[in-house]
Amino acid sequence: MKTFFLILVVVFMEGTLFAVQPVRKPFVVIKIDGASVKTGDVLTITNGQKLKMDVDLEGGRKDFCKFPETYSDLAGTAKILSKGDNGITYELNGKKAEWKLLNNNISFSGDENIQIQSTTNRSAAELTISNSKFIQTYLKIVIRANWIFSQEGINMHEENVAEGVVYFTTTKSDNVWFLKSNVKAVGSKDKVLEEKLYLVQDACDSIEHNMYHLNFQMVQQNIRKLQTSIGELKTTIDSIRSNNPSSKIDITFVGLPSDHPFNDIKHFALIKNSWSTLEPLLKEQKQTIGLLSNEPNNENKKELIKNITVYSDWFSKLPVQTSELLNKYAPDIHVDSITVPQQITRFQKDQSNQEYQNVLNGYKIFLDNRISKTTDESQKINNINNRMQAIRLFDGMLRSYFNSISWAEWINTRE
Repeated sequence: MKTFFLILVVVFMEGTLFAVQPVRKPFVVIKIDGASVKTGDVLTITNGQKLKMDVDLEGGRKDFCKFPETYSDLAGTAKILSKGDNGITYELNGKKAEWKLLNNNISFSGDENIQIQSTTNRSAAELTISNSKFIQTYLKIVIRANWIFSQEGINMHEENVAEGVVYFTTTKSDNVWFLKSNVKAVGSKDKVLEEKLYLVQDACDSIEHNMYHLNFQMVQQNIRKLQTSIGELKTTIDSIRSNNPSSKIDITFVGLPSDHPFNDIKHFALIKNSWSTLEPLLKEQKQTIGLLSNEPNNENKKELIKNITVYSDWFSKLPVQTSELLNKYAPDIHVDSITVPQQITRFQKDQSNQEYQNVLNGYKIFLDNRISKTTDESQKINNINNRMQAIRLFDGMLRSYFNSISWAEWINTRE
């Protein structure tokens, strides 16, 4: 225990205390058709257009591994054996240590107006914009990078997570000089007015962010901040028009900052319903699997495959958004932990006599692990589902407020 504690202290000191500068917060790098795009950008597209998106994760532990001379003192105190995007190996005080990237879990999601086709390269996706009439659509990226630190047989895991979102609009950009996800401005450009518009969008982003974290006290504060920012925006416009009556300024508010969280409510309810059937299913499987012997005959293999298929069917019927929504609202429930291990799924196809006993024992362990966690998972999911209902209240408040604005246009992007 002392050895492990000392290793953790060394890791912490090397990666943080003596850093030349702190590593950047993990962030998503986005390219669309080869052009760099920032998260939050709104791109004007045409119906039916096809796009190619490439994403990567920068910052966090990756900074430490790629640029040890910038983000740590290793370059001056340790012998760097290798460094790069996927890890770093070095010797310090005669001891070899390594940070290694295990995997990048990347998920793409959007609404019904954008079709997402993941490619064999998991960091890329092909996008097809709907031919249906719409004002705005979006694509969201979530990347989870899993790292492992190894030294003298001791391992430590670390996860870096970042999110990015890009909005697409079919609105023509003639004379549009400010365009963000929830507000746009057409006409005379003004620096002070632009600052006020950014404050409005920042307030919208804060509302959405805190809804995702179910922090409703902050949501309430953010809504007041939004109302104040819109009030200041109106005052600025009136002042500009007073000084120059010929100024043409048109403001359009697009959708609500609660749109995406509101749509999540119905999808999360489906996840709750799926989990409600899981515990009895697992207990029934536990009893059935417990009756199987270690003899790799055809009857036992068929029964094992039958049980594996039952669970696989339950997993395959989970809502498409399950991974994204659990990452967003219940990040401690990892989809990887509820997925049947590859060795077991391969047995469904190969049915090898040599693998039967290993798969049987592996599936028993998997079931035991799932049974031990399912009750707690169900409670968390039910609790989150209940808390999410408060989003309806704040969504109604926002809808009433934007409906009451008479000096600017509000486009309702939700039926």
